[in-house]
Amino acid sequence: PQNPKTPSERDIYIIYKDVLSTLCLPRLLFTTASDGTASALESHDESLGYRTLVPILDLQSLRVKSPDFNKSFQEIVAENGFGFETHPVTTDDGYILNVFRITGENVKPGAPVVFLQHGITDSADCWIMNYNEVAPAFQLVRAGYDVWLGNQRGTKYSSGHTSLSTKDKAYWEFSYTEMGKHDAPAQVDYLESKLEPRKSPILVILR
Repeated sequence: PQNPKTPSERDIYIIYKDVLSTLCLPRLLFTTASDGTASALESHDESLGYRTLVPILDLQSLRVKSPDFNKSFQEIVAENGFGFETHPVTTDDGYILNVFRITGENVKPGAPVVFLQHGITDSADCWIMNYNEVAPAFQLVRAGYDVWLGNQRGTKYSSGHTSLSTKDKAYWEFSYTEMGKHDAPAQVDYLESKLEPRKSPILVILR
């Protein structure tokens, strides 16, 4: 759209650009509900005739809910035919991280190890959030790799601490610097101690 009012309007427009451009609705704002569905919320341009155009848009046809929305990481892994393990790892500054491991019949003893680390404001979910045949973690397991997935401090999978609660302000007094200084080494060191001896180095893939 031309000069969007907010970044959220611009981003949502990109997702629905084909539909919106066809109907000439560049400023129709969408919202995501707690049940995982998306629906139109309001138009910021009254000249578009919002009340007239909404029935034409047929919002029900745009409501999308993933069948995996309410499933846990473990459930998604299992339903796709793979095994799952959780390995708690404590950093040197007290944060308890949960490292995941996905196993499969193609993964043999001594298989090459891959460690997948999610990006900013994400979690290990990003590596399985797609169809079975294209999700990166599943592709690697089928190819015979021993796949491990990290979860940085503060994520839904790594919210523990040896002395602090997520309700404590002190728990959240960290930045990406601490993640790189403490979280990454702790997770990789754990893998190295857990998987010795091995024939090949650990391949780390960052997102």
